[in-house]
This record gives sequence, structure tokens and C-alpha cells, in this order.
Amino acid sequence: MLLAAVVILSPTHPVTLSADLGRAIHAWFLAQVREADPALGEWLHEPNALRPFTLSALRGIERPVEGRVTLMPGREYWIRV
Repeated sequence: MLLAAVVILSPTHPVTLSADLGRAIHAWFLAQVREADPALGEWLHEPNALRPFTLSALRGIERPVEGRVTLMPGREYWIRV
């Protein structure tokens, strides 16, 4: 069975981040899984293991400027899991 979930993010204050958030999104997701189910989190984190999930880049952002993006309050950004 294939499933997808969209996680919506809305900052409470402006924040400027690196436009390359792939590793950070991956680490955040694994931390959430580990908190809910430590054994599953450990299994997903094993080196060279198949990953039965994909994670999108952060969506809803403006074009990066010099490799950085600014997230603004009142706007929604999202990732797809």
C-alpha cells in the first residue's frame, strides 16, 4: 500500500535557512519515527538498508538567493512524506 502525507509548516518569525535542506528533513523525519517507535526508527536508520519512504524538498519557498531561503510568518511551507 502506498501512502503520502503532507506536513505543513508555518514559522512564527522570519527565519533564513540554507536552501539545501535535504539532510535536515531526512534527520527530522527519522527523529520523529524514532520518538514514536524506537525499533522502527533504528531499523530505518541502519546503513545500506532499503528505505521504504521518500521525502520531498521543502516546498512553497521562494527562489534561493546565494544558497539561502527566508521563511516568513503567515506563509505555509510543506514537505511530502
